[in-house]
Amino acid sequence: MVEILRKLDKTLSTKKARKIGDAISLIIFLLIIIVPILYVFTYVFQEWHDVSRWIFNNPVSGNTRFANMGIALMRSLMISGITVIIDILIGLPMAIILVKYNFKGKKILDTLVDLPMAVPTAALGFSILLFWGSETGIAWIFGMDAGLLSPGVLMIILTHVVFTYPYITRNIKVILMNLDETLEKAGQTLGAQKFSVFRTITAPLMKEGLIAGAILAFTRSLGETGATLIVYGVAETAPIQIVTLKGQALFGPAAFLAMILVIIAIFLLILIKTITRKVGLPYYRVFIKTEKFISKPIFKWLRDGYTIFFFGILILIPALYSLTYLGTHLYGAQGAINQVFFCADNKWASLWVSLMNSLSIAAIATLVNIVLGLAMAFIIVRRRWGKINGILDTLVDLP
Repeated sequence: MVEILRKLDKTLSTKKARKIGDAISLIIFLLIIIVPILYVFTYVFQEWHDVSRWIFNNPVSGNTRFANMGIALMRSLMISGITVIIDILIGLPMAIILVKYNFKGKKILDTLVDLPMAVPTAALGFSILLFWGSETGIAWIFGMDAGLLSPGVLMIILTHVVFTYPYITRNIKVILMNLDETLEKAGQTLGAQKFSVFRTITAPLMKEGLIAGAILAFTRSLGETGATLIVYGVAETAPIQIVTLKGQALFGPAAFLAMILVIIAIFLLILIKTITRKVGLPYYRVFIKTEKFISKPIFKWLRDGYTIFFFGILILIPALYSLTYLGTHLYGAQGAINQVFFCADNKWASLWVSLMNSLSIAAIATLVNIVLGLAMAFIIVRRRWGKINGILDTLVDLP
């Protein structure tokens, strides 16, 4: 047995075996990941007559559907832009807190920051809907008989902020952890105020993480469907309109709008790879009195206070509120226990099947991603293929 394993190891270590392995990995990557995404371009061109008839030259509605697509797309871009701005305002100081400070509960806070990435988006959207849109949520504090917010644009923004927040915080945190602190200390030793050091030294060095995180959060928000379906009301975004068109069996128009979203995503990914190192953030003129005033400890306390407050009210509590809601709706005729386990329609059976399906799919998808991801990581890092490495690195981020 040992001899067989030794021969197998020797065979797989040859240059020929490596090339075969690389070829198989690339073929699987292209067929499973990239081709299905880019096929939408082929479909649109093949079905252009159908696309044109339903979008641009409909005998009944003219180009009304194209106008509606434009409105939905602009709404999606606006929501994504506002979402990223809010993410930066509360995510940047949180990254600073997690990197620069040591305090009890730091690991717990660090874990909670990642929580939205672990919760399925549909469950996240429902929890946020309960928090902002039900009379038992935050509206209870104000004595309101209905939810504080109705489903619509504002609730979509608040929902997108929750699940895109970790993209900003994590990217900035990684950059800050790898910064050379001696540069900041040197600036302070030379008499620079803390705010001046941050603006002229720290900020320029972390710009790559900030820009990359912002673009990834933007594209994540732009393409979100699961949570948005629960909170959108009548304010359709581009992904929601794709779902609606698909439900109406209008595959041509749905593919056309999907193609536009893919083009935007590709453009933004190219920006990440090309401009993050070229964009300049610092403004080197120093306003001594103003920056000395801003560098006072009270402003640091205010920054940390508003960061923790808004993290709690915008991210953590809405993401977990469904647990609180469930705790108050467990018993009684309309309670969760009776409705799920004892009603004649046997909800538990269907819920159990759905849960098992989700877990099985997640497990298989994770296993495939690990195998294929490791192979692609080795190819991108270890192979010296010139520009091909850069192209593959970009394509890996496309989904």
